[in-house]
Amino acid sequence: ERFKEEEDPAYISTDSKHTFILSLSDIHLPFAPIDRIVNILKSHAADFKAAKKSAIVLNGDIMDMYAASFFTKAKVVAVVKEYQQAVELVDLCLDYVDDVLLVRGNHEKRLSRLTKESLASPVATIYNSDILARLANGEEIGKDGLTTKFRAKFKGRVHYQQKEPWYIRVGKTIFAHASAFKSGPGATVSHVAKYLDGRYTRDEFDAVVHGHTHCLYKGVVNNRLLMEQGALCGVQEYEHNDKLSYGNSQNGYAYVWQDKDGNTNFNDSNFVYLGSMMPPKKKVMF
Repeated sequence: ERFKEEEDPAYISTDSKHTFILSLSDIHLPFAPIDRIVNILKSHAADFKAAKKSAIVLNGDIMDMYAASFFTKAKVVAVVKEYQQAVELVDLCLDYVDDVLLVRGNHEKRLSRLTKESLASPVATIYNSDILARLANGEEIGKDGLTTKFRAKFKGRVHYQQKEPWYIRVGKTIFAHASAFKSGPGATVSHVAKYLDGRYTRDEFDAVVHGHTHCLYKGVVNNRLLMEQGALCGVQEYEHNDKLSYGNSQNGYAYVWQDKDGNTNFNDSNFVYLGSMMPPKKKVMF
């Protein structure tokens, strides 16, 4: 008994591939190659069917909220256009799984921030600027911004928590999109896990899957699985400006397997690398 191994339910479960969760983040509609997302869903169709329970997490920055950005704009993109594409994306996801879960990213916060800064609070309350609440509600929005109808397909199947909407818990896996950013491989997700460690015990969460960084990382820190899941958008105009504030975006997504008790299967959960998104190289002048 000199080297007695501590039992961990994530490793001793007899049904370690009970629940399958696909996590897609940083899509930044309308700046996303939709064909890529369609191919991802198709490639995991067998996993959705094999699992006794399956879900898709849209882990923040589903929409870019380009019109509400403080960045210099090179075009006009109406918020309603982004929203209409998001409705179609969620509808597509519901063709594969029973449940879709929404996490608010820093880009979805743009609209709420702009509304609050532009209008006095007694006026702003009449406007529902939490765009993901409307999306989860299945609202179809016309060009005038009014709800035209509700998609019955969304009812009871699309989930969003308005309280601390930047993360959700599914079993013992936390999917998060904090605005905080730390430089270095895995630094952001490690920072978030440390924060959450002050609120939840080891029995309450054993993994964190994080969006936002547009980087890929997988590691085990303090017996918790930590992943950064990359991005699914195209090249963002601000990423390669002369401020040199942003590196190349690593394209990818993550998936998680859990046992019947919600324990994360560390070995079978992973990210998928889809390449780096860089602008074309410049030609030599002469």
